[in-house]
This record gives sequence, C-alpha cells and structure tokens, in this order.
Amino acid sequence: MKTKQVLLWLTIVGLLTLSGCKSDNTPDDNSVGNVSVSNTALTFANDGGSQDITVNGSKEWTYISNVPEGQWLTLTQSEDKLTVKVAPNASGAQRTATIVIFGSKNNKKISIIQSAAEAKISFGNTDEIILTNKEESRMVTIETNTRSWSLEPLPAEIDWLKVTASGDNNILILKASANNSYDDRTATIIAKTESGEQFALRVTQKGVEKYIIPYIPGETYRTIDMMNFERERGNILQAYQQPGYDKLREEPINGIAQYITSSDVMPVLVYVQEMGDPKYTVAQTLVYEKDNVSHAETEAYMKLLEANGYELDKDLSQDLVKSYFRKDDLVFAQINITEGGSVISFKPTYPQTKAYPTFSKLPEGPKGLMDLINNPAVKYKEVLDFETKAGSTFNKGGEWPVMDKDNPDLYRMVSFKTNLTGAQEEGIRTYFFFTKDHPQVSGLLQSVGEVCLYFRDPSLAIRLEGKNQFVTSEFEDLLKTNGFEYDGRNDKGIYYYAKRVDSKWVRVLYVSAVRFVDVFDNAKALELGYYMLYNEKASGAQSEAAIAIRQAKKGDYSRIGSVGYNRYSHRAPRR
Repeated sequence: MKTKQVLLWLTIVGLLTLSGCKSDNTPDDNSVGNVSVSNTALTFANDGGSQDITVNGSKEWTYISNVPEGQWLTLTQSEDKLTVKVAPNASGAQRTATIVIFGSKNNKKISIIQSAAEAKISFGNTDEIILTNKEESRMVTIETNTRSWSLEPLPAEIDWLKVTASGDNNILILKASANNSYDDRTATIIAKTESGEQFALRVTQKGVEKYIIPYIPGETYRTIDMMNFERERGNILQAYQQPGYDKLREEPINGIAQYITSSDVMPVLVYVQEMGDPKYTVAQTLVYEKDNVSHAETEAYMKLLEANGYELDKDLSQDLVKSYFRKDDLVFAQINITEGGSVISFKPTYPQTKAYPTFSKLPEGPKGLMDLINNPAVKYKEVLDFETKAGSTFNKGGEWPVMDKDNPDLYRMVSFKTNLTGAQEEGIRTYFFFTKDHPQVSGLLQSVGEVCLYFRDPSLAIRLEGKNQFVTSEFEDLLKTNGFEYDGRNDKGIYYYAKRVDSKWVRVLYVSAVRFVDVFDNAKALELGYYMLYNEKASGAQSEAAIAIRQAKKGDYSRIGSVGYNRYSHRAPRR
C-alpha cells in the first residue's frame, strides 16, 4: 500500500512539473475551473496547531499530501476550506510536508514547515554516575531527540577515564582505571549539539574508603539492600551464609556476610544475622593501629562517627570502651580499644513505630499479694490458703508444689491458675520460695522470694521485633507513674525496673515475653515478676551502675545492647 502511495505521489509531482510550463495564453487562476488558495506556505511552531487554507475558483477540488494521513499531519476538507492540523514535534529536527490541491483545470502546491523542538540529550535520566574505586566499566544509554550532536574530548589530565560511543552513538562506554588514593576524583563528559547547546554528565570515582561505616538499616531491612550497598562502594564479598537451622546438630546457624575492603586500616567487615532477627544482629570491623600509644586511627574513626550523626554516650563509655548512638536512633555503635587496634561493633535498633495499648493500672495481683513477698510469716501453707480464698486452682501442666532438688524437704515453687478472664488480668500466678537463708535478712528460709504474673497478651507491655523484645513506651510510662525507674536489662533480654519502698528495701519488677510448657500451653505470654532487693546503704532505687544505664533511650533501648556494657547489678532470687 505504501509503495502504491509513493508511486502515485511521484506521478503527481511529474504532472506538476509539466503543468508548470504553460504558454502565455493559459487562462488566469480566476477563470472558471481554476483553483486559487489563500496561502501557499504555512509555518508551525514545534508545539503544533492548526491553520485554514481557503480554496477559491472551483467547486470541485481534491487534495493529496506526501505525509501519510494521521502520522503528524491531519487534513480536513469542507466546501472552500482545507484545515491543516500539525501534531507537536518532539524531535530536534525540522519537518516538512507538501500538499497539492487539484481543481478541474489546474493545481496548487502548499508547503508546510514545522520547527524543531529544543534539542535534548540525557544520559540514562541522570546527571551523575558514581563508580567504585575499582577498575570498572559502565554502559550509559543516550536518550536524545537529535542526531546532530558530538562528544567534547576530555581534558588531557583526565587520563583515568576513557569514553567511547557505540551503537549509532546512542550508547557510551565508560572505562575507569582503579583509584588507589583516598580521594574521590571527578570528570565531566559534555555532549554538544549542532546549535552549540551543551549537556553534561558528571562522573565521580570513589577513592579508597580508609574508614568503614557499615550499612545502616532503616525501619525495614533486606539483605539484598546491604549487599548492593557494599558492592556499589567496591567491597568484595568473601564469604556468605544464610541464617538457618542445623537439623543434624539441632541448633540455629548464624547468617554471615564477610567483605574484604580496599582499606589498609579496616580491611575486613563482617555482618552477622542470628536466625529470627529481622535485621542483621551486629556488624563488626577492625581498626589496625601502628601506634598503640596514641591510637591515632581509632581517634580519627571516632571523629568520622561524630561527623556522620553519632553522639558519644558519656554514661556508658569508659577509657577503653566508647559507646555511640546515632541521633536518629537507628543504630548503636561501640568501640573496644585493644592492643594493636580496636574492635568496632554496630547493632541496629528497633524504634517503636506504633501505639501499643497497655494496662489501665499496674498489675499487682489480688489485694495483699505484694505483702506476701519477703514476709517471714508467709510460707507454702499461707500461699495455698491465699490462692484458695482467691478462687485459684493448681495450674495444669505440672506437679505442684515443686520441691528443691538439693533439699527435697524444701518447697521451691508452686503455680496456680486463677479464675480471672479479663484481657488485662493474670491467668496464672507462680510463687518461688527461698531455699537458702537470705544473706542479709534472717528468717526468710521457705518464705516467698518472688511472684510472677502471666498474661496471654505480651503486647500489653512488650513489643516483639523478630526474636528481640522491647518494653513499650506506654507500659514504661505506666511504670513511671507508679514510681518505678528503669534499672537495666540482662543478657536474656529481661527488663528490670525498681522503686524504693522504705529505707531498706527496693521493689524490683521485671518484664519479659516468655514461652513455658506450663503457661498457657506453651503459647507466647507476658511475664511480670516481683521481688524485693535489700539495699540499706543505697540512696535510691538504683545502684551506681544502673544509674548510668538509666540514661539510655527509653522505649526502644537503642543504647542498651548485648555486647557486655550492661552489667545488671542484681538478679531475682531464682535467676
């Protein structure tokens, strides 16, 4: 079809050429049957538009164009008018068309010219490309609306970057040699149009990172994002293992991603992800020192941390242990200074991102329960009478009471199922008895040393992030209202709070999400435990170490980690 149209157009052009050689006695255009037009040349801007041509002298006339109908030119005939409509021209080249109008005795040619759009050149929709410090090649796709462009040569001093055009000039190949310095280096590639317009692409090649800060996850984390981050800055993956479970050994396997860096000061970076952690558990690296006296490299690294939004926690830091937290609470960092260098650890945190409804009042069991703890007059029989009066029965799932294995005549623990059914009421209460004399207070052997309350909904006080648990800000506010202050977290993730009740005793409350066979059929449960701490000389509820820990961020505990800097000063009698 297109071939026939071209042949027809060529035939018409030939006829037009012959008709142009007329004798002097050729009739004027105003003669009957001859056509005349209001304009023989139309121009359009690149954004298109429409114009009308008036045709006179012949009632019957036709037209033809050398541009296929609807491609970018649309013609509409009505009586003595031809409407010419031109679509926007996005290309950088001018476009033309010819229209021929035929009367019964003659014809008229009309030329159409549309301006080009402003020439545009883009380099893959970016104005900057960042290369690693390694020797690297990169392909860049050129997107342009013009064919009339060229590359300006790079300055002679840019000898580390080679640029070649390929694929009919719509692809650039960049090839950079290795950058072995600590400094970044840049080059600017310039594409120039025929009219002199310039378009620039900035190429930055990273220098060797002397000091390494690991990938910092946000509220969400994907291993692939961490791996892409390390690949893009030129670190080489040396070893990788996904977290999982060894069925043969019946134990979890940590995930490991070990990278070799280009730094001669921090050559290794390791990410460890324990099974169940939604983010990596810890990222560790080493700083090697040439001078063990000044620790210059470690000092420089600490300055880098501060420049990247980290603050030194003076309460948690010591001479050879420096603790930092990021201002956005996304990570906690610790530097352990040793002979020959320093061990740097980064531990992601889990800031609270939503509300968690909590208890309307602090659960302390039935009236009088707190008075049973550390009471020389309350033994197993009194506990049994107390729970029987409260309507409780022995908790299923065990033989109660449990006797001490070293002293079979001594009660160790007993557990009761309550008759309470409310969502904020404990379903189980468990008592632990002293099986040895109290080191400071006489008469407490076989008295109640600890009481635990169990609730079906852990989220009343605990938010779970993978296998990590954190006290909700709502429950912590409730504890503050009741006079409790944060007193630390042990290596099992149990949170401790304390308040002074008199000159000698401090009441300790601990919070944890637990799973026990004899508690709600091994379902996840909330454990609130109470015991008393004898602390005659202390001026408040906190030990000196705990007061320092208390400065940690509340709610998300981003400044409380698992690498040994939280030495909890006291434990429950049974722990």
